Formats: sequence, structure tokens, C-alpha cells
Amino acid sequence: MRAEAARRVLDTLLDGVDDLHSGLDGRYPLFRRPGEAWVTSRRGSWTGGLWSGLLWLRALERPGSAHAAAARRASGGLAVWAEADTATRGLVFWYPLALARFAVPGGVAPLEEAAGRAARSLGGRFDPGTGVVPWGGAFEGAGDLVRVDGAPGVAPLMREAPGVSEAVTAAGAAHLVRHLRLCWDGSSVAPVWRLDGDAAVRDGAPTRYWSRGRAWLLTAFADAVRLGLVASDDPELGSALDADAPLVPPADAEEPKGPVDTGAAAIEAAALLRLARAVESSRTNSFAAAQPRSSASPRPLLGATGQTAQDRPGAARTGRTSARGTDAAASAQVPDSARHGGTVQTRGEGAPAARAVAARARAHAIVRTLQRDHLGTHGLEQGSYETADGLVTGIESVWGNFFLALAAAMALGTVPADLV
Repeated sequence: MRAEAARRVLDTLLDGVDDLHSGLDGRYPLFRRPGEAWVTSRRGSWTGGLWSGLLWLRALERPGSAHAAAARRASGGLAVWAEADTATRGLVFWYPLALARFAVPGGVAPLEEAAGRAARSLGGRFDPGTGVVPWGGAFEGAGDLVRVDGAPGVAPLMREAPGVSEAVTAAGAAHLVRHLRLCWDGSSVAPVWRLDGDAAVRDGAPTRYWSRGRAWLLTAFADAVRLGLVASDDPELGSALDADAPLVPPADAEEPKGPVDTGAAAIEAAALLRLARAVESSRTNSFAAAQPRSSASPRPLLGATGQTAQDRPGAARTGRTSARGTDAAASAQVPDSARHGGTVQTRGEGAPAARAVAARARAHAIVRTLQRDHLGTHGLEQGSYETADGLVTGIESVWGNFFLALAAAMALGTVPADLV
């Protein structure tokens, strides 16, 4: 992907932030249907941290006291979620925390304090029997669940927020690995599991509207490789990357030629760029030297049987590689199949190198497709979201805009690809 294309994407999205921010009056945007006003939230819901992250990206890209102040205010408002009963606090706090630290040396005190409380509270809700922080009851519906969107951001937050103990860090690592073991069965995403005592039972509800399932799974894999919890040559990571999937998934799995979900594609693009960098870092840095809390290397994610049951072997490890890097300098030749949305076999000898190349190529192809076909004058259009009233398509969303902006910023080098 050429830098000019990434620049057009990022500028368009940040122009949209400029226009939207002035009319919010301190509220947080969620999504909007074509031709309608934005649906907003006073508290931010699960996307509050993504809006704050967009404001921090704007502050980084377009420096100025007003932009930094706006990002600080939005981040400060997230404190209401610090003790909320939801695993989505990984999304709420991790991205603004990492971006704020990158923008402001030493971080932003109110956000640091709230993120630390959130991480410690997540640690307090960790259930050793099931190996997870349950989904939680902060939103409508059952809370005794394991959901694939409850994995991203939790382990990094529980490792890198201020004031966390080793026990909290270990709980975050276990939570992430357990989610990966359950939510990827070696060939498909299993997005929801019900907790029954110490057991997890696969939920039988239809998954036709889980268009973001693969994207959240790859985001969780990016967290795990970055933290040294999953090896760069892990076979389950390879199978997830090899899985055949369109660059922009359908909003309804039962209507493959129907409306699409561009927000899912944007999440995946950012995850793939992060994965590419994390895989490269894990190949060039000593795992043992990078993780003071354990000298052991990460074991394979799944056992030889590929089972997802509670008794599957393996234990969480903590650690991360610390090398900084951007996607901008990585312009290696890419396989034609990855360029055009196909798959590249990323298992066997030389798998990590092939994985990094293929992941980056697919990410660039996604961003190009979104820029060409779905980017409006101020934001990413043609997303989807399942509401209480059913599936809504054709929307612009704060999550689609954030993750596409993050992907573009990583492609340009504005943000290091291993920052979040």
C-alpha cells in the first residue's frame, strides 16, 4: 500500500473527527445510520475508549493544545467504567492508555489512575476455575459468558496499567489464552461460550451476525504474540491466518452477497499489522530476555488433539518483546494471493516469516479496498451492528473509524505497530 493511500484514509477520518467532535457536547459517538444523526452515549458504552483513541490519534497527527485537551477530557470520562462488570474494559481502557502514553510522556494522570483501577478490578473478577474474567453483566443479557470480543486489550491492560500485581498480570494472561483456546477451534471462530460451574459450554445460538468474530480473534492473537503468550510459529495462529475469508466480510453470514461489515474489516486490518510486527519481533528478540517473570518459552496454544475442552494442556505465560517498530518500513514483496484477498500457507519451515509477510499484505489489501469502495467524505461507511431491534447495516461506526485510522497510522509510521 502506498503512503499516499494511507495518508488519504487517515486525513479523511481525522477530518470527520473534527466535524463530529464539535457537536457532541461531551457525549461519546457510537454509530449512525445513513442520513441520520449519530447515536451517542453519555458514558461511552464499550466504544468510549475507541473514541478517546481517535482523539489521541488526532492529537498525534495534528498537534495542538485544543486537540490534546479534547483527548484528555474524553479519556477522563472513561473513569466511570473502571469498576464496571464487563470484560470490554480491555477495549475501553487499553487503546487510549497506550496512545496517551505515546502522545504525552508519562501518560495522563486521571487516565492512568482509572486504568489501574480497571486492571485491578478485572483481576478481582478473574475466576481461577474457568480461567477467565467472565463477560459480565454491565450490558443487557447474560454475563456468565466467554465471548471473543471479551479478549482484546484485557491482558495488555492487566500487565501494563499502573499498580498491578504479578497475580493480576498472570490472570490477564490466563484470560487471554483461555479465550483463544475456546474461541478458535482450529478451523472456525466459536464466538460465545456459556459458563457452567468450572466448565465452558459452547453456546448454541446462531452466529450469522458475528461478522466481527474473526477480527476480534485476530486482535486477541496480536495481543498474545506481542506479550509472548503465543509463539510466532504456533500452529493455531497459522490456521487462523490461513482461514479463507473475504477482505470485507458480509454482515450476515447467511447472505454472503448482501450488505458488508466494513468495521470488521478495519478491526482485522489493524490486528494483522500488529501481528506482522509482533511475529517479526518474536523472531528477532530473545523471549527469555524479554520476560523477567518467567524464563519458559510459550507452549503451543492447543494440544495435539486440537480440543477446546477445559482439560486441554497448556498454561499461560507472561512476557513481551520490547522492540519498537512501525509498519511503514516493511515493504517486502508480497504473495499475489495475499494481495488479492486469498490465503498464504503459513505453517511449516519458515512459517513466522511467511506469516508476517502474508498478514501485512492482507492488511494493506483490506485498507486499499476500504479506501476505494467504502470511505465516505468523513468516515468509513457500510458497517453493520446487531442491536436489540435486529441487524443494522450501512452504518458509520466509531469502531470502524478508529481501527481504520489506527491501521493507516501504523502504515504511515505515525504510531508504532507494536504500541498497542
